[in-house]
Amino acid sequence: MLIEKPELKDEISRKDTRLDSHELTKRMEGGSSFSIDGDVRVVYEWTSKNTVRFLKLGGHKKVYGV
Repeated sequence: MLIEKPELKDEISRKDTRLDSHELTKRMEGGSSFSIDGDVRVVYEWTSKNTVRFLKLGGHKKVYGV
């Protein structure tokens, strides 16, 4: 299962088009990220105009490795 915390499913659905995503820099340049809740992040990259590939999902430390 991609989502480690099933209780976040509703929260993810509510994010909808209000993702407040941002582009990443340095070693993750080319990717973008948005938050699901206070700690859970989703990192993704655009593969075409209408398609994204999800690269990482998890807590801040797990996703960014810090």
